[in-house]
Amino acid sequence: MSDYTAILKENDLKSTHQRVAILKVIEQAGHIDIETLLQNLKETFPTMSQGTLYRNVNDLTDRGILEEVKTTKQKQKYEITKDPHIHLECIKCGKLEDFKIDTTEFVENIEKNSGYKINCSQIVLSGNCKECRA
Repeated sequence: MSDYTAILKENDLKSTHQRVAILKVIEQAGHIDIETLLQNLKETFPTMSQGTLYRNVNDLTDRGILEEVKTTKQKQKYEITKDPHIHLECIKCGKLEDFKIDTTEFVENIEKNSGYKINCSQIVLSGNCKECRA
């Protein structure tokens, strides 16, 4: 488990119980949509409003602590920022998982051939997981 208090301070954010709880729930879930995140947080913080959650998630995303994961068939999800990787999405059961692969060469090739300076990349590959294919 990460030291979220230190991570928040390093990113010039006040370490509040709500922010630490948000990060812990997301870490445990791996990938989570905002509605499910709010439901989980209400167990500990019953008065937390959707507006408060959105403000905190936006602050954490703006500082690069969280990343949005946009999938093809599901609600937008959030994850703790990690090393570059791709996402595998099952279009049947909705499972979303990380697949660790170094995307550096891929991104550099695109930069070289497009003239773009890539600041952020997100790759989601959709298909059917092992369980759904069985």
